[in-house]
Amino acid sequence: MKKWLIRSLLVLAVTALVFPLGAIFSHAAIYRNKIYPGVKVADIDVGGLTQGAAETRLRQRITRPDVFKLNYAEDNWEIDFADLEPKLRAAKSVDTAFLVGRDQGFFQNLGTRYSTWSEGTTLPISWSMKTAKSRPVVEQAALAIDRPAVDAVLLVNGENVRIEKGQTGRKTKVEKTIKEIRSSLLMNEDHTEIAVKEWDPAKTTERIKALKIEARLSEFTTKLSTVRNNRRHNIALATGKINDYYVEPGAVFSFNEVVGSRTSGNGFMNAPVISGGNLVPGIGGGICQVATTLYNAAMETGLPVVERSLHSNYIGSYPDGRDATVVDGVIDLKFRNDTGGHLLLRGEVRDADVVFWVYGPKTGRKVTFSAPSIYNYTGFATKVETDTALPPGARVRKQAGVSGRTITVTRKVTKSGKTLIDEETTSRYLPRQELIMVGPAPPPPEPEPEPEPESDLQTSETTGTTGG
Repeated sequence: MKKWLIRSLLVLAVTALVFPLGAIFSHAAIYRNKIYPGVKVADIDVGGLTQGAAETRLRQRITRPDVFKLNYAEDNWEIDFADLEPKLRAAKSVDTAFLVGRDQGFFQNLGTRYSTWSEGTTLPISWSMKTAKSRPVVEQAALAIDRPAVDAVLLVNGENVRIEKGQTGRKTKVEKTIKEIRSSLLMNEDHTEIAVKEWDPAKTTERIKALKIEARLSEFTTKLSTVRNNRRHNIALATGKINDYYVEPGAVFSFNEVVGSRTSGNGFMNAPVISGGNLVPGIGGGICQVATTLYNAAMETGLPVVERSLHSNYIGSYPDGRDATVVDGVIDLKFRNDTGGHLLLRGEVRDADVVFWVYGPKTGRKVTFSAPSIYNYTGFATKVETDTALPPGARVRKQAGVSGRTITVTRKVTKSGKTLIDEETTSRYLPRQELIMVGPAPPPPEPEPEPEPESDLQTSETTGTTGG
């Protein structure tokens, strides 16, 4: 019984092995002189054909186009196919197709034959062509395609804010495109895409939009003297350093950091500054007007002010209680950007004005100021000094006197009925003395000469005359 079972199992094993081998060898015999099923040259099926029949089919079905098209976006350029001097190498294409499933080891060939039967294998056509002659056409296309990257630009003008879109840079890959032409021709295609490298500009439209600068939030102007050239120069220099300055979300703007040291080496000049209650020449005179103008623009934007100092004396040309002074490295003006987007500071010096604008996201804030409360007036003293350069008796007011006073102003910032800031600012100004310069006292008048006594001759003559 056991012998019978063993013999049966052996028969079954041999049968299981012999049958597939028989099928394999039978398949090989059938296609001994034919291309295996599933093989295509370009889009033409040559499976099951002899090499001669496959070559004939290729020559019958492969047609040479009149032109070959190069495409990019919606544009295209044409190459005269004849200029490429193409020659179909049908026999070589068929030889390559015949070797599929035959040019490897036994088991590898079996795997290739199976995958070709189940999934198909597509081979390129063998052409002889001069693709280098396509170069002039590719280079002509490059003249229309290539361009530099252009940054997007934020444009602000008064209340208008808009973004001028940027553009990507483009550069045609000439050599790669020529290779793509050959690859497409080998697949019996009459077109290909031009290979182009693209890159974004440093400032993309999306990057500018991400700044969230959507509207003008405030504008403030102070009057400027048209005769003090050095002072005007300093104001213009400092304003230019702030102009087009971006304040990032959550950042604190520092006047001293942005404007930098006020030195002659940095271009600042001598102009009157307040020191010890008097106007004296100093490097960077006039800068405080820039600080005051910007301070008020920030206040009207509804921004929280981190640091602000007042002048020692009241200045009537500024809003009451809303001035700001700065001292290089000592006293600063600071405010915080709490809008959730970037702020753009714009400044300009006009003929008789200094103006600052603040641009940023639409915050929906409403800013109101109380009427200034002015009290504690203190009179100023008058000091008279002699100036020998003045003519005797002359009297000139070198420095106007300013009364001291205290001013309180309240600022309230609301949004959708909710109070964000409710602050009272009290500024105490000292009196500034009046300074009068006078010329030296005039010399005392010379005494009048005494009359001389009359002589005898004069008396006789007079007596004689009277008597006559």
